[in-house]
Amino acid sequence: KATVSVLYWKMEVLLENKLSSALEAVSRALDSNKQPVLVGDIAHEYEDKFDVAEFVVRSGREATRNILTILGVTDDHLKEAEEWSSTQRTTIEFKSEEFIDFEKETEREESSPSSEVGISGIATIKTKTVTKIKEWHWVVRNRYKITMYPGTDQEKAIKLLHNEICTPATTLTKEPPTATRQSAVCDIHWFITNGVFKINRSAKSCFTPSQNGDVIEAVNFFQDVKKFYNTVIYHFRTWCSKFNIKGIFKEEDVYDSSSVFLPSQVFLIKDTKTGQTHAPSEADLVELQKSQLESLTDKASRLNVQFKIDTPALTAQEAKMLMTMSFGERVTDSVTSGITYIEELLYTQLRKAVASEISDHEFDTYMKYHTSKLLSSKYHPTQLSYPVRSHPSRNPAANLMLTRKWSKGTSPVLSMCSIKPDIVPSVATSSGCVVSAPGVVRLHAMVHNVFAGNKAELELLVTTKQFNGVIAVIGTLTDGGKLVPSYAVTLLGPDTAAIPITQELIASGVDFSNAIKSLSPKQREFALAYRNMQLSNSLFGVLLVPIRPNLEQLLNLPEDSLCTEIQIVAEAINLLSQYQVSGQLLAYSSEDDCEDPDDVPVQVKIEKVSENIEKMKAYIAHLKKKELENQQMIKTLGGGTSNSPVHCKDFFTDNLLEKEGRSQGGDSGGGGEAAGTCSITRVPHQIDEQLLKHGSSSVHQSTLKPSAMWRISGSAGPIDLHEKRKDSLALLEILTNTGTIPLHSSSHLHAFVSINHSFEDSLIDTLIKKSINPIEYIERTILVCASVIHDVAVSELVSEEHAERVKQISPSLLL
Repeated sequence: KATVSVLYWKMEVLLENKLSSALEAVSRALDSNKQPVLVGDIAHEYEDKFDVAEFVVRSGREATRNILTILGVTDDHLKEAEEWSSTQRTTIEFKSEEFIDFEKETEREESSPSSEVGISGIATIKTKTVTKIKEWHWVVRNRYKITMYPGTDQEKAIKLLHNEICTPATTLTKEPPTATRQSAVCDIHWFITNGVFKINRSAKSCFTPSQNGDVIEAVNFFQDVKKFYNTVIYHFRTWCSKFNIKGIFKEEDVYDSSSVFLPSQVFLIKDTKTGQTHAPSEADLVELQKSQLESLTDKASRLNVQFKIDTPALTAQEAKMLMTMSFGERVTDSVTSGITYIEELLYTQLRKAVASEISDHEFDTYMKYHTSKLLSSKYHPTQLSYPVRSHPSRNPAANLMLTRKWSKGTSPVLSMCSIKPDIVPSVATSSGCVVSAPGVVRLHAMVHNVFAGNKAELELLVTTKQFNGVIAVIGTLTDGGKLVPSYAVTLLGPDTAAIPITQELIASGVDFSNAIKSLSPKQREFALAYRNMQLSNSLFGVLLVPIRPNLEQLLNLPEDSLCTEIQIVAEAINLLSQYQVSGQLLAYSSEDDCEDPDDVPVQVKIEKVSENIEKMKAYIAHLKKKELENQQMIKTLGGGTSNSPVHCKDFFTDNLLEKEGRSQGGDSGGGGEAAGTCSITRVPHQIDEQLLKHGSSSVHQSTLKPSAMWRISGSAGPIDLHEKRKDSLALLEILTNTGTIPLHSSSHLHAFVSINHSFEDSLIDTLIKKSINPIEYIERTILVCASVIHDVAVSELVSEEHAERVKQISPSLLL
C-alpha cells in the first residue's frame, strides 16, 4: 500500500507540473481579468468537476476538428458524415502501398588500400586489390491516400489526402527491395454525433465525473484515434529509416508539435475583478480554440517555407500531415490525462478528508461502530465471544469466539444475536443415538464486508479454563433442530482449539432469479430444489457441553457438588473416556443407603462415588495385571503372543450392559427431537427472501465449513480429527446414558448464518470509481438480516438518530 501511495503521489506531481506549465499558455489566450487556476489548487464544488470534465472533452473534440481540417476534411464533408450517422458509422482510413520499378544495372570498381611487399632486400613492390561490384538500381514508389466513408461502403469514399512519393534504392542482387503495405482505420462516429459534449449526470452509468458512460465513450474514441495517428506516423518514420532519407528539414524535426497551443486543460477560471470562480464557458472555449487553430495553421505554413523540395521522398504535404498527427497525439494524451487528474484529485481529497489510507480492517471497525449506532439499544449487535458456565454462580468453564483474519492481526466478528428459548436441539451421534441438548440456543447473523474479490477468513476458537472440560460438537443444523456433527473434540483445560472456517458462497437471490428466468420448467425445478438444499445446509451449529455438570447428573450427585473435587472429576472423566466405563458403575446409588436420598449429605454421596472410582481403578489394574501374566505365560510356553488379549475397554462395553440400564432406552432414546420443522432452520430461507426483495446481486449467503487444519494447544504432530470426533461423541453418549437422559441445561448451542456483502472493487475504488457509499449498502443488508433474526419490523430496529436518514435512502425497508 505504501508503494502504491508513493507511485500515485509521483504521478500526481508529474501531472500537476505538466498542467501548471500549460496553464501559462492558456492565460495568454484569455482576457486579462480571467485567471486560469488548476482545479486542485482552488476551492470548488463537486459539480465543478463535471463541468471541467465536459470542458476537457469538448476542447479535445474541437482540437480534433482542427486536425481533420488540416487533413482535408471540410465543412461539407462533415455535413455529409452527419447524414451518414443516422444509419451508419463514419470511418477514416489510411492506405499505403509500395511499388518497385527497375531502373538500371551498373558495375563499379572498388580498390583496396595499397600495400608494400619487399623482395630479398632488392626491391619493394606496391600492390592493391581491385574488386568489381555489380549493383541493381530501383525506384521505390509509395502511393498513399486518406479517405472517409460510411460504414464499410468504400464506393462512397471521400478522398481527403493522397500522394505518391518515391526514392531510389540499390541492391547487390537481382532481388528487388521488399514492397510493403500499410493500412489503418478509425471510427469517428463519436466525433460526428457529439457536436456539443455533455455528461448525462442522471444516468445510471454516471458514477463520477470520470467514471460515467459519456466520458468513457469519449476517452475510448481518443484512444482509438491515437492508434490511428501512431500507425501513420510509424509508417513514414519506417519509410525514412529504411531508405536512409536524410537532410530533409532545415531547422526542426517535422514531428515536433510542441509549439502548437493546446487548451485541453483541467482548470477553473477565477475572475480577478469579482473573485468568483467558474468552469470555462462556451465563449472561453471558442476563444481558446481560435488561438489553437491559428497556432496549428501557422506551424503548417512555416513547414511549407522550411521544407526542402530537393527530394521527392517526402514532400511538404507529408510534413504537415505528420506534424498534425503528432499534435493529435498530444491532444488525446491531454484529454486522457485531464480525466485521470480529476479522478486522482478525488482520491487525494478523500485521503486528506480522512487523514489516512483506509484499510479494509479499519472500515470493518467503523462498521461495527456504525451498526451499534444504527440499531436501537435493545437490538445492539455483540462481539461473537461467549463464556460457557457450568453453573450460573461459577466462573466460565470455557469460551467460544469467532474471529476474522486481516492482513494485520485478527478481530472478533460482530453478530446480530437472539436467544431462542422455544427450541430444544439434539445431536445425532455416530451410533445412531440422538442426544437431547436443552440449554441456551443463540442464533447469530454475521454480515461480512468484502472488497476487491477478497474473502472473509474466519477462525473459531474454543478455549477451556484450568480444571475444566468441554465437548465441542460442530456441524450443520437440520430440520427438527438436529445437529449433524462434522467434527467433535473434547478439551480438558487449560486447552485451546483453533479451527479455520472457510466460506462457500451461495449465489445471490438476484443472480439466481435472473439465471432461472430463461430455463425450462424442469431445469428451473431442479435449480430451485438444489438451492433449497444449499440454504437448508447453510445453518452452521456449534454445541458446547460442559463436562462437570453432566458428570454430576450422571453420577446422581447434586448440582455444582463437584466444583472443588478436581481429582474425582479428572479420574471419572478418564474412566469414562479412556475405558468407556458405564456411568452407573461409578454413580451414587440410593440402594446402598436406607435413608431417603434427599436426606443423605452431599459429602457422603461424593465419598461413595470416590469409593466406586477407586474400586473401578483397582479392578482395571487387576485386569491389566492378569492380561500381562497371560502374555508372559504364553511367551514362556513358546506359544508366541495371544491374538485375543483381554482389553479393559472392550470388557466394560461388552459385559456390563445390564447395569448400564440400556434396556430402558433401546438403541437411541430419541430424546429432544422436535416434531415437524424447527423454525430456526427456516432463517436462511427467510433472509434469502428479504435480500431478494431489498438487497442486490452483491449480497451472498455462505455455507461455513471447518477446515481440517486444526491447531490444538499441547498437540504435537498431526491431529487425528476422525478419532477425536469418535471419542468425543462416545463420551457424549456415556454422559447421557446412550441418550436416555438429556444433557444438562448448561450446554450452549450457537447457530450461525453468514452473509457476505461483496464489492468488486477496493474500498477506495468503490467510493471513487463507482461513487458508491458502501456504508449505505451494508447497513441495508444488516437491517434486513437483523429484522429476520429478531423477528421484528425494520422500523422497530432502527434507532431514532438514524430513522429519518434510513427512510430517505431505503424507503422500502420501512414499508
